[in-house]
Amino acid sequence: TTVTTPTTIPTGVSDEYGVTTKRIYRAATGALGSVFRFVAEIPLAQADYVDTLTDAQLGEELESTDFDLPPSDLRYILALPNGIMVGASGNRLCFSAQNRPHAWPVGYRLATDSPITGLGNADTTVVVGTETFVYTASGNSPDSYSMSKPVAPHACVSARGIAYVTGIGVVFPGPDGLMAVTGPTEVRNVSAPFFTRDQWQDIVPAAILAFAHDDVYYFFGELGETYDPGSVI
Repeated sequence: TTVTTPTTIPTGVSDEYGVTTKRIYRAATGALGSVFRFVAEIPLAQADYVDTLTDAQLGEELESTDFDLPPSDLRYILALPNGIMVGASGNRLCFSAQNRPHAWPVGYRLATDSPITGLGNADTTVVVGTETFVYTASGNSPDSYSMSKPVAPHACVSARGIAYVTGIGVVFPGPDGLMAVTGPTEVRNVSAPFFTRDQWQDIVPAAILAFAHDDVYYFFGELGETYDPGSVI
């Protein structure tokens, strides 16, 4: 079979990508269905290629069949230690293909009940803060992740206040205090011994910027009009 291909890059693709070759794949049908398998790679300037391969001579399966661009509003992007990128789009938790940060298949997305307000992680587990609940998403590959959420609602009000603290877990500012995710469905208020809810609200938790260093959580906020540092134990 003679395959005729374009000799110029597709419209809208920048010259900066440096496209110099084209890959040809062919549909091959087996016991598990049809997949595209590698035939040949030819120069961009070459128009025709004569395919004489048998099915047994075909190469690897095309991995990018389901690849997609990341959502245009992707936010809170994290790089996980298993080679997966994760981010948020509205109320969707989005994963990239493993070791392919440019590819964000639609099938690798999980929905939350309300818009996502920030992300954190403990190793490969993702902590998903939203306007109502904080979820945990766990998995080994982008297509195996699943989410859990606690029974009680705990909103995350500051994406910049999320940090992982060794021995405690992922910590985030909530309306009632500084919250820590200590398990798939376990969230506790770690600032309760130090702040009442009114005192915590006076710090303006939505404005908190934080980081963890040497197992200590440091945070910066804004003081409300009624804040009294002398009343805090």
